[in-house]
Amino acid sequence: MFEMFFPNDFAGDPNYFGICLPVYYSFNHDKKWVPYFGQRFSLGLGGLNIVRYAGVQEPLEHNINLYHDMYYSGIAGIRFGKKRVKYFLEASYNVKMGHRFFNYLYSYDNVEEWRLQRGYDGSAGLQLTLGMNLTRK
Repeated sequence: MFEMFFPNDFAGDPNYFGICLPVYYSFNHDKKWVPYFGQRFSLGLGGLNIVRYAGVQEPLEHNINLYHDMYYSGIAGIRFGKKRVKYFLEASYNVKMGHRFFNYLYSYDNVEEWRLQRGYDGSAGLQLTLGMNLTRK
């Protein structure tokens, strides 16, 4: 599927356009308890041409500033209960992976040289949730 993220003005994150592969599966055991899990991998389309510079180790003679994001997230849980009230216990996680390629002209004290910076960053989060669903019959 295609996905888009438009943060508010205060978030500081750029707009994100990507393609996503979601997987969700649950086991239904007489509706008394239902284990489930889901996984999602998201590949950002912005900055994808960073792949062209994967093998570059020496500075180039032109400005380049590329950043590429990928995300991986998942959830696993169990839903249990009878009739209208169902409880659930779940664990979810998300991992953000970012790649940066920055080639620029550096000048200081009448010295000019091309410099290359590449970097990788990421962040991860984990959440445990205990909840309750109220449903119709």
